[in-house]
Amino acid sequence: MNPYDSQPRTNGLSQHMTRLMVATVIPIFGLFLLRTVLAALPMIRNAGPIGDLNIAPLVMVKAAIDTVIYFLILRCSMGASQILKSARPHLAEIGTMILLAGCALVAVLAYSGYEVLMASLAPAQMEAYNWIFLAVVLTPIAVIVVMVTRRLDFFSNLVFGKLNEAVAQPPAGRPPVGASPSSAANEAEQRMQARVQTLSGKVSQAGEAVDRLRTQGRLSAELAESSLKVHEYLLGAQQSLANRDLDAAKGFADWADYEASRLLMAAQ
Repeated sequence: MNPYDSQPRTNGLSQHMTRLMVATVIPIFGLFLLRTVLAALPMIRNAGPIGDLNIAPLVMVKAAIDTVIYFLILRCSMGASQILKSARPHLAEIGTMILLAGCALVAVLAYSGYEVLMASLAPAQMEAYNWIFLAVVLTPIAVIVVMVTRRLDFFSNLVFGKLNEAVAQPPAGRPPVGASPSSAANEAEQRMQARVQTLSGKVSQAGEAVDRLRTQGRLSAELAESSLKVHEYLLGAQQSLANRDLDAAKGFADWADYEASRLLMAAQ
């Protein structure tokens, strides 16, 4: 095992995501080819309407295949959300946003995919159809906007923190120049142990700050939520460090430090 490959959970996350994408893209590509081939067959393309429904067989075939494609996209979004939440609990909001984005994408695709079918079945209801799908498309987008607005500092810290980390640190998996793999891995683990130990004291101070805010009647619902999350993040950092998962430990430690700093500032 590569001593610098100290992210087993990260590698597992990447592998799960890759398998999920492959299991989604390949069937969708196959269904798209099937849809194209069936649409090109003369017996389907030139067939007349079915009974009194005024629906061409080609419309029914496309709608049926499109439904399976929409299901696969939704399944992929749900799977990606669950994988991310399980592997990185401190990024649960990102997992929820992935699911909501998948729902919005499916709603947009379904609107155009079922439009011809709806026009054939109930042409008088097209206006209601447009309004219903508008609401279906906008609802997950609105929830995403609310989530980002409510936790704007969380997402901005996430984005800029990752950018700064990418600029300041060498690529993952490469040892520093002149350092042996074993010594560099041990030094990284020792630094993380020292950081988590220091962070434990900071979280304790944050807990005292929360008690003061509660006594003074200044503990808002948002700060109360932060007081719960800071302990969860610290516990996640400690457990990840015990499992020698330095990447996960760093992620939990970053957010525990962020929430603790936020509580301490509020108590000043």
